[in-house]
Amino acid sequence: MTVSFAVLALAFVGICVMEYQRDATTLNLALESALNRSQATMSAGDTAVFGSQDSDESQLPQIGGRTHVDDWSRIPVAVIRVQAGSSIMITGDSSSATVTESVGADVAEGVGGLPDGRGDFSELGLSYSKRTLPDGDSLIALAETRVLDGWQPLAASLAVVCLGALLAFFLISLLVSSWALRPVREAWDAQRRFVADASHELKTPLTVVLANMSIISRDSQRTVASQSQWVESTEREALRMQGLVNEMIELACVEDRGDPVRESVDVSTLVAACSLQLEPVTYERGCHLECRTEEGLCVLGSRTQLERLVSTLIENACKYVNEGGEVNVALVRQGTRVVLTVENTGVPIAPDDLEHIFERFFRTDKARTSGSGGFGLGLAIARETAESHGGSIAAASDGTSTRFTVKLPLAMTSA
Repeated sequence: MTVSFAVLALAFVGICVMEYQRDATTLNLALESALNRSQATMSAGDTAVFGSQDSDESQLPQIGGRTHVDDWSRIPVAVIRVQAGSSIMITGDSSSATVTESVGADVAEGVGGLPDGRGDFSELGLSYSKRTLPDGDSLIALAETRVLDGWQPLAASLAVVCLGALLAFFLISLLVSSWALRPVREAWDAQRRFVADASHELKTPLTVVLANMSIISRDSQRTVASQSQWVESTEREALRMQGLVNEMIELACVEDRGDPVRESVDVSTLVAACSLQLEPVTYERGCHLECRTEEGLCVLGSRTQLERLVSTLIENACKYVNEGGEVNVALVRQGTRVVLTVENTGVPIAPDDLEHIFERFFRTDKARTSGSGGFGLGLAIARETAESHGGSIAAASDGTSTRFTVKLPLAMTSA
Protein backbone atom coordinates (compact mmCIF):
# COMPACT_ATOMS: atom_id res chain seq x y z
CA MET A 1 0.00 0.00 0.00
CA THR A 2 2.92 2.36 0.76
CA VAL A 3 4.41 1.69 -2.67
CA SER A 4 1.04 2.32 -4.33
CA PHE A 5 0.69 5.61 -2.46
CA ALA A 6 4.21 6.68 -3.51
CA VAL A 7 3.57 5.83 -7.17
CA LEU A 8 0.24 7.66 -7.09
CA ALA A 9 1.81 10.72 -5.43
CA LEU A 10 4.63 10.82 -8.00
CA ALA A 11 2.11 10.57 -10.83
CA PHE A 12 0.07 13.46 -9.43
CA VAL A 13 3.20 15.58 -8.90
CA GLY A 14 4.18 14.89 -12.51
CA ILE A 15 0.74 16.00 -13.71
CA CYS A 16 0.98 19.24 -11.72
CA VAL A 17 4.48 19.94 -13.05
CA MET A 18 3.34 19.38 -16.63
CA GLU A 19 0.35 21.67 -16.05
CA TYR A 20 2.66 24.40 -14.71
CA GLN A 21 5.04 24.00 -17.64
CA ARG A 22 2.15 24.17 -20.10
CA ASP A 23 0.87 27.39 -18.52
CA ALA A 24 4.39 28.86 -18.48
CA THR A 25 4.86 28.02 -22.17
CA THR A 26 1.48 29.54 -23.02
CA LEU A 27 2.37 32.70 -21.08
CA ASN A 28 5.73 33.04 -22.82
CA LEU A 29 4.09 32.62 -26.21
CA ALA A 30 1.47 35.24 -25.34
CA LEU A 31 4.13 37.75 -24.22
CA GLU A 32 6.42 37.16 -27.21
CA SER A 33 3.50 37.30 -29.64
CA ALA A 34 2.41 40.65 -28.19
CA LEU A 35 5.95 42.04 -28.51
CA ASN A 36 6.22 40.86 -32.10
CA ARG A 37 2.92 42.46 -33.03
CA SER A 38 3.83 45.71 -31.30
CA GLN A 39 7.22 45.96 -32.97
CA ALA A 40 5.80 45.15 -36.40
CA THR A 41 2.86 47.54 -36.32
CA MET A 42 4.26 50.34 -34.20
CA SER A 43 3.17 53.76 -35.51
CA ALA A 44 1.98 57.05 -34.13
CA GLY A 45 -1.61 55.92 -34.04
CA ASP A 46 -0.82 52.78 -32.18
CA THR A 47 0.31 54.38 -28.95
CA ALA A 48 -1.42 56.45 -26.35
CA VAL A 49 -0.34 58.13 -23.17
CA PHE A 50 -1.85 56.68 -20.01
CA GLY A 51 -5.22 58.22 -19.28
CA SER A 52 -6.30 58.43 -22.92
CA GLN A 53 -10.00 57.84 -23.51
CA ASP A 54 -9.46 56.08 -26.80
CA SER A 55 -12.52 54.00 -27.57
CA ASP A 56 -10.41 50.92 -28.33
CA GLU A 57 -8.68 51.17 -24.96
CA SER A 58 -12.00 51.34 -23.12
CA GLN A 59 -12.86 47.92 -24.50
CA LEU A 60 -9.65 46.32 -23.24
CA PRO A 61 -9.59 44.47 -19.90
CA GLN A 62 -7.42 45.97 -17.19
CA ILE A 63 -4.76 43.80 -15.56
CA GLY A 64 -2.61 44.24 -12.48
CA GLY A 65 -5.47 44.24 -9.99
CA ARG A 66 -7.80 41.50 -11.09
CA THR A 67 -8.04 38.23 -9.22
CA HIS A 68 -9.32 35.94 -11.94
CA VAL A 69 -8.53 35.15 -15.56
CA ASP A 70 -11.59 34.02 -17.41
CA ASP A 71 -9.89 32.15 -20.24
CA TRP A 72 -6.32 30.94 -19.98
CA SER A 73 -6.14 30.16 -23.69
CA ARG A 74 -6.47 33.91 -24.39
CA ILE A 75 -4.20 35.55 -21.85
CA PRO A 76 -4.71 39.35 -21.56
CA VAL A 77 -1.40 41.06 -22.38
CA ALA A 78 -0.57 44.77 -22.08
CA VAL A 79 2.37 46.22 -24.02
CA ILE A 80 4.08 49.46 -23.00
CA ARG A 81 6.96 51.32 -24.56
CA VAL A 82 9.48 52.78 -22.15
CA GLN A 83 11.57 55.72 -23.27
CA ALA A 84 13.60 58.25 -21.34
CA GLY A 85 12.16 57.12 -17.99
CA SER A 86 8.52 57.41 -19.05
CA SER A 87 6.12 54.79 -20.34
CA ILE A 88 3.67 54.97 -23.21
CA MET A 89 0.75 52.57 -23.54
CA ILE A 90 0.54 50.72 -26.86
CA THR A 91 -2.99 50.00 -28.03
CA GLY A 92 -4.61 48.58 -31.12
CA ASP A 93 -3.86 45.05 -32.22
CA SER A 94 -0.73 44.84 -30.09
CA SER A 95 -2.38 44.82 -26.65
CA SER A 96 -5.29 42.78 -25.35
CA ALA A 97 -5.28 44.48 -21.94
CA THR A 98 -4.34 47.70 -20.18
CA VAL A 99 -2.50 48.60 -17.00
CA THR A 100 -3.08 51.51 -14.68
CA GLU A 101 -0.81 54.54 -14.90
CA SER A 102 0.71 53.74 -11.51
CA VAL A 103 1.51 50.18 -12.59
CA GLY A 104 3.04 51.51 -15.84
CA ALA A 105 5.19 53.94 -13.86
CA ASP A 106 6.37 51.18 -11.53
CA VAL A 107 7.27 49.00 -14.51
CA ALA A 108 9.12 51.84 -16.26
CA GLU A 109 11.08 52.52 -13.08
CA GLY A 110 11.96 48.90 -12.41
CA VAL A 111 12.73 47.72 -15.91
CA GLY A 112 15.65 50.05 -16.60
CA GLY A 113 18.46 47.87 -15.33
CA LEU A 114 16.89 44.57 -16.32
CA PRO A 115 18.18 42.54 -19.27
CA ASP A 116 16.03 41.53 -22.18
CA GLY A 117 14.00 38.38 -21.71
CA ARG A 118 11.44 36.91 -19.39
CA GLY A 119 10.96 37.93 -15.74
CA ASP A 120 8.47 38.71 -12.98
CA PHE A 121 7.39 41.73 -10.97
CA SER A 122 6.39 39.81 -7.86
CA GLU A 123 5.18 42.88 -5.98
CA LEU A 124 2.85 43.76 -8.89
CA GLY A 125 1.73 40.21 -9.57
CA LEU A 126 2.89 40.53 -13.18
CA SER A 127 5.11 38.56 -15.52
CA TYR A 128 6.93 40.43 -18.27
CA SER A 129 8.98 39.98 -21.37
CA LYS A 130 11.40 42.82 -22.29
CA ARG A 131 12.82 43.65 -25.70
CA THR A 132 15.19 46.58 -26.42
CA LEU A 133 14.54 48.43 -29.67
CA PRO A 134 17.28 49.76 -31.98
CA ASP A 135 16.55 53.33 -30.90
CA GLY A 136 17.19 52.44 -27.25
CA ASP A 137 13.57 52.31 -26.17
CA SER A 138 12.17 49.16 -24.55
CA LEU A 139 9.02 47.22 -25.25
CA ILE A 140 7.55 45.51 -22.19
CA ALA A 141 4.77 42.91 -22.51
CA LEU A 142 2.91 42.37 -19.23
CA ALA A 143 0.55 39.60 -18.11
CA GLU A 144 -0.76 38.46 -14.75
CA THR A 145 1.39 35.88 -12.98
CA ARG A 146 -1.79 34.23 -11.74
CA VAL A 147 -2.13 32.40 -15.04
CA LEU A 148 0.71 30.19 -13.78
CA ASP A 149 -1.32 29.15 -10.73
CA GLY A 150 -3.59 26.84 -12.69
CA TRP A 151 -1.80 23.81 -11.24
CA GLN A 152 -2.95 24.67 -7.70
CA PRO A 153 -6.68 23.84 -8.07
CA LEU A 154 -5.62 20.84 -10.14
CA ALA A 155 -3.34 19.73 -7.32
CA ALA A 156 -6.15 20.16 -4.81
CA SER A 157 -8.49 18.09 -6.99
CA LEU A 158 -5.87 15.40 -7.47
CA ALA A 159 -5.19 15.33 -3.73
CA VAL A 160 -8.89 14.75 -3.07
CA VAL A 161 -8.97 12.04 -5.73
CA CYS A 162 -5.82 10.47 -4.24
CA LEU A 163 -7.24 10.42 -0.74
CA GLY A 164 -10.54 9.04 -2.01
CA ALA A 165 -8.75 6.34 -4.01
CA LEU A 166 -6.60 5.38 -1.04
CA LEU A 167 -9.64 5.22 1.22
CA ALA A 168 -11.52 3.11 -1.32
CA PHE A 169 -8.46 0.88 -1.78
CA PHE A 170 -8.15 0.45 1.98
CA LEU A 171 -11.82 -0.44 2.40
CA ILE A 172 -11.78 -2.84 -0.55
CA SER A 173 -8.56 -4.45 0.71
CA LEU A 174 -10.10 -4.82 4.15
CA LEU A 175 -13.22 -6.47 2.74
CA VAL A 176 -11.29 -8.71 0.35
CA SER A 177 -8.80 -9.81 3.01
CA SER A 178 -11.62 -10.50 5.44
CA TRP A 179 -13.43 -12.53 2.78
CA ALA A 180 -10.26 -14.39 1.76
CA LEU A 181 -9.26 -15.22 5.33
CA ARG A 182 -12.72 -16.31 6.43
CA PRO A 183 -12.31 -19.95 5.24
CA VAL A 184 -8.93 -20.13 6.96
CA ARG A 185 -10.38 -18.68 10.16
CA GLU A 186 -13.35 -21.03 10.04
CA ALA A 187 -11.09 -24.03 9.40
CA TRP A 188 -8.86 -23.01 12.30
CA ASP A 189 -11.83 -22.59 14.63
CA ALA A 190 -13.27 -25.93 13.52
CA GLN A 191 -9.94 -27.65 14.09
CA ARG A 192 -9.61 -26.12 17.54
CA ARG A 193 -13.15 -27.19 18.46
CA PHE A 194 -12.47 -30.67 17.12
CA VAL A 195 -9.38 -31.10 19.28
CA ALA A 196 -11.18 -29.74 22.35
CA ASP A 197 -14.23 -31.95 21.80
CA ALA A 198 -12.14 -35.05 21.09
CA SER A 199 -10.12 -34.44 24.24
CA HIS A 200 -13.33 -34.08 26.23
CA GLU A 201 -14.74 -37.32 24.80
CA LEU A 202 -11.55 -39.23 25.60
CA LYS A 203 -11.20 -37.76 29.07
CA THR A 204 -14.14 -39.66 30.62
CA PRO A 205 -13.20 -43.21 29.49
CA LEU A 206 -9.55 -42.59 30.36
CA THR A 207 -10.59 -41.46 33.84
CA VAL A 208 -12.67 -44.63 34.28
CA VAL A 209 -9.83 -46.86 33.05
CA LEU A 210 -7.33 -45.24 35.40
CA ALA A 211 -9.76 -45.53 38.33
CA ASN A 212 -10.38 -49.21 37.58
CA MET A 213 -6.68 -49.95 37.36
CA SER A 214 -6.11 -48.14 40.65
CA ILE A 215 -8.74 -50.30 42.36
CA ILE A 216 -7.30 -53.48 40.88
CA SER A 217 -3.75 -52.58 41.89
CA ARG A 218 -4.80 -51.90 45.49
CA ASP A 219 -6.32 -55.40 45.77
CA SER A 220 -3.61 -57.27 43.93
CA GLN A 221 -4.08 -60.38 46.11
CA ARG A 222 -7.61 -60.92 44.80
CA THR A 223 -8.27 -63.11 41.78
CA VAL A 224 -9.22 -61.73 38.38
CA ALA A 225 -12.64 -63.34 38.69
CA SER A 226 -13.34 -61.49 41.91
CA GLN A 227 -12.53 -58.18 40.21
CA SER A 228 -14.30 -58.91 36.96
CA GLN A 229 -16.53 -55.85 37.27
CA TRP A 230 -13.49 -53.55 37.10
CA VAL A 231 -11.96 -55.54 34.26
CA GLU A 232 -15.22 -55.48 32.30
CA SER A 233 -15.62 -51.75 32.94
CA THR A 234 -12.10 -51.15 31.64
CA GLU A 235 -12.86 -53.23 28.55
CA ARG A 236 -16.05 -51.27 27.85
CA GLU A 237 -14.28 -47.95 28.11
CA ALA A 238 -11.41 -49.18 25.95
CA LEU A 239 -13.89 -50.26 23.28
CA ARG A 240 -15.61 -46.90 23.61
CA MET A 241 -12.31 -45.09 22.98
CA GLN A 242 -11.61 -47.40 20.07
CA GLY A 243 -14.97 -46.53 18.56
CA LEU A 244 -14.32 -42.82 18.98
CA VAL A 245 -10.88 -43.07 17.39
CA ASN A 246 -12.30 -45.06 14.48
CA GLU A 247 -15.02 -42.46 13.89
CA MET A 248 -12.50 -39.61 14.00
CA ILE A 249 -10.30 -41.44 11.49
CA GLU A 250 -13.31 -42.02 9.25
CA LEU A 251 -14.31 -38.37 9.49
CA ALA A 252 -10.77 -37.31 8.57
CA CYS A 253 -10.82 -39.65 5.57
CA VAL A 254 -14.16 -38.30 4.35
CA GLU A 255 -13.01 -34.69 4.81
CA ASP A 256 -9.97 -35.38 2.65
CA ARG A 257 -11.45 -34.11 -0.58
CA GLY A 258 -9.02 -36.04 -2.75
CA ASP A 259 -10.46 -37.95 -5.69
CA PRO A 260 -10.99 -41.51 -4.42
CA VAL A 261 -11.72 -44.42 -6.70
CA ARG A 262 -15.31 -43.99 -7.84
CA GLU A 263 -17.69 -46.71 -8.88
CA SER A 264 -21.31 -46.93 -9.84
CA VAL A 265 -23.17 -47.81 -6.65
CA ASP A 266 -26.71 -49.20 -6.81
CA VAL A 267 -28.19 -47.20 -3.95
CA SER A 268 -31.58 -48.86 -4.42
CA THR A 269 -30.11 -52.20 -3.38
CA LEU A 270 -27.97 -50.56 -0.70
CA VAL A 271 -30.91 -48.78 0.97
CA ALA A 272 -33.06 -51.92 0.87
CA ALA A 273 -30.27 -54.00 2.44
CA CYS A 274 -29.62 -51.49 5.27
CA SER A 275 -33.35 -51.27 6.01
CA LEU A 276 -33.71 -55.05 6.11
CA GLN A 277 -30.72 -55.34 8.44
CA LEU A 278 -32.20 -52.87 10.94
CA GLU A 279 -35.80 -54.07 10.75
CA PRO A 280 -35.37 -56.44 13.75
CA VAL A 281 -34.33 -53.47 15.91
CA THR A 282 -37.62 -51.69 15.26
CA TYR A 283 -39.56 -54.93 15.65
CA GLU A 284 -38.16 -55.48 19.16
CA ARG A 285 -39.36 -52.00 20.13
CA GLY A 286 -42.81 -52.58 18.71
CA CYS A 287 -42.18 -50.16 15.86
CA HIS A 288 -42.78 -50.44 12.13
CA LEU A 289 -40.11 -49.82 9.47
CA GLU A 290 -41.30 -49.26 5.92
CA CYS A 291 -38.87 -49.01 2.99
CA ARG A 292 -39.92 -47.85 -0.48
CA THR A 293 -37.30 -47.58 -3.22
CA GLU A 294 -37.26 -47.12 -6.96
CA GLU A 295 -35.25 -49.81 -8.70
CA GLY A 296 -31.99 -49.23 -10.52
CA LEU A 297 -30.98 -45.87 -9.05
CA CYS A 298 -27.20 -45.53 -9.08
CA VAL A 299 -24.75 -42.98 -7.74
CA LEU A 300 -21.11 -42.58 -8.73
CA GLY A 301 -19.02 -42.76 -5.55
CA SER A 302 -17.54 -44.83 -2.75
CA ARG A 303 -19.70 -47.81 -1.79
CA THR A 304 -18.26 -47.91 1.73
CA GLN A 305 -18.95 -44.23 2.41
CA LEU A 306 -22.43 -44.32 0.91
CA GLU A 307 -23.31 -47.41 2.92
CA ARG A 308 -22.16 -45.65 6.10
CA LEU A 309 -24.28 -42.61 5.17
CA VAL A 310 -27.44 -44.67 4.66
CA SER A 311 -26.91 -46.85 7.72
CA THR A 312 -26.23 -43.81 9.94
CA LEU A 313 -29.53 -42.18 9.00
CA ILE A 314 -31.60 -45.36 9.37
CA GLU A 315 -29.86 -46.29 12.65
CA ASN A 316 -30.59 -42.84 14.06
CA ALA A 317 -34.23 -43.14 13.03
CA CYS A 318 -34.51 -46.56 14.68
CA LYS A 319 -32.75 -45.26 17.78
CA TYR A 320 -34.96 -42.22 18.32
CA VAL A 321 -38.34 -43.56 17.15
CA ASN A 322 -40.92 -43.69 19.89
CA GLU A 323 -42.34 -47.04 21.06
CA GLY A 324 -45.01 -48.14 18.64
CA GLY A 325 -43.92 -45.45 16.18
CA GLU A 326 -42.92 -45.63 12.53
CA VAL A 327 -39.72 -45.33 10.51
CA ASN A 328 -40.24 -44.52 6.83
CA VAL A 329 -37.40 -44.84 4.31
CA ALA A 330 -37.94 -43.69 0.73
CA LEU A 331 -35.61 -43.51 -2.27
CA VAL A 332 -36.88 -41.78 -5.40
CA ARG A 333 -35.59 -40.09 -8.50
CA GLN A 334 -36.14 -36.35 -8.97
CA GLY A 335 -34.78 -35.19 -12.32
CA THR A 336 -31.03 -35.74 -12.26
CA ARG A 337 -30.98 -36.39 -8.52
CA VAL A 338 -31.45 -39.37 -6.24
CA VAL A 339 -33.39 -38.32 -3.14
CA LEU A 340 -33.23 -40.40 0.05
CA THR A 341 -35.69 -39.54 2.82
CA VAL A 342 -35.52 -41.11 6.30
CA GLU A 343 -38.31 -40.10 8.68
CA ASN A 344 -39.22 -41.29 12.16
CA THR A 345 -41.90 -40.39 14.67
CA GLY A 346 -40.93 -39.50 18.21
CA VAL A 347 -39.33 -36.71 20.20
CA PRO A 348 -38.65 -33.83 17.78
CA ILE A 349 -35.39 -31.93 17.45
CA ALA A 350 -35.50 -28.41 18.87
CA PRO A 351 -35.27 -25.63 16.25
CA ASP A 352 -32.09 -24.27 17.85
CA ASP A 353 -30.50 -27.73 17.66
CA LEU A 354 -31.37 -28.16 13.97
CA GLU A 355 -28.88 -25.41 13.09
CA HIS A 356 -26.04 -27.41 14.66
CA ILE A 357 -27.20 -30.99 14.06
CA PHE A 358 -24.42 -31.71 11.52
CA GLU A 359 -21.58 -30.23 13.58
CA ARG A 360 -18.90 -32.46 15.07
CA PHE A 361 -19.57 -33.81 18.56
CA PHE A 362 -22.93 -32.07 18.69
CA ARG A 363 -25.69 -33.89 20.53
CA THR A 364 -29.23 -32.70 21.06
CA ASP A 365 -31.10 -32.29 24.33
CA LYS A 366 -31.10 -35.06 26.93
CA ALA A 367 -34.75 -35.97 26.29
CA ARG A 368 -33.77 -37.11 22.79
CA THR A 369 -30.31 -38.57 23.42
CA SER A 370 -30.76 -40.16 26.83
CA GLY A 371 -29.14 -43.58 26.80
CA SER A 372 -28.29 -43.37 23.10
CA GLY A 373 -24.52 -43.37 23.46
CA GLY A 374 -22.53 -42.19 20.45
CA PHE A 375 -20.13 -39.31 20.09
CA GLY A 376 -21.98 -36.88 17.84
CA LEU A 377 -19.82 -37.66 14.81
CA GLY A 378 -22.23 -39.77 12.77
CA LEU A 379 -24.18 -36.90 11.21
CA ALA A 380 -21.00 -34.86 10.70
CA ILE A 381 -19.60 -37.80 8.71
CA ALA A 382 -22.90 -38.09 6.83
CA ARG A 383 -22.76 -34.43 5.80
CA GLU A 384 -19.15 -34.68 4.63
CA THR A 385 -20.00 -37.84 2.68
CA ALA A 386 -22.97 -36.23 0.95
CA GLU A 387 -21.01 -33.10 0.05
CA SER A 388 -17.95 -35.04 -1.14
CA HIS A 389 -20.27 -36.88 -3.56
CA GLY A 390 -21.62 -33.61 -4.94
CA GLY A 391 -24.84 -33.75 -2.94
CA SER A 392 -26.44 -32.24 0.12
CA ILE A 393 -28.16 -33.27 3.34
CA ALA A 394 -30.82 -31.45 5.35
CA ALA A 395 -32.84 -32.04 8.51
CA ALA A 396 -36.35 -30.96 9.43
CA SER A 397 -38.44 -31.62 12.52
CA ASP A 398 -41.99 -30.78 13.54
CA GLY A 399 -43.99 -31.65 16.62
CA THR A 400 -44.38 -35.35 15.79
CA SER A 401 -41.54 -36.46 13.51
CA THR A 402 -38.00 -35.85 12.30
CA ARG A 403 -36.94 -36.11 8.65
CA PHE A 404 -33.50 -36.27 7.03
CA THR A 405 -33.22 -35.71 3.27
CA VAL A 406 -30.16 -36.54 1.17
CA LYS A 407 -29.84 -35.47 -2.47
CA LEU A 408 -27.13 -37.03 -4.64
CA PRO A 409 -26.39 -36.68 -8.37
CA LEU A 410 -27.75 -39.56 -10.42
CA ALA A 411 -25.16 -41.67 -12.25
CA MET A 412 -25.52 -41.77 -16.03
CA THR A 413 -25.94 -45.55 -15.93
CA SER A 414 -29.23 -45.18 -14.01
CA ALA A 415 -32.34 -45.97 -16.02
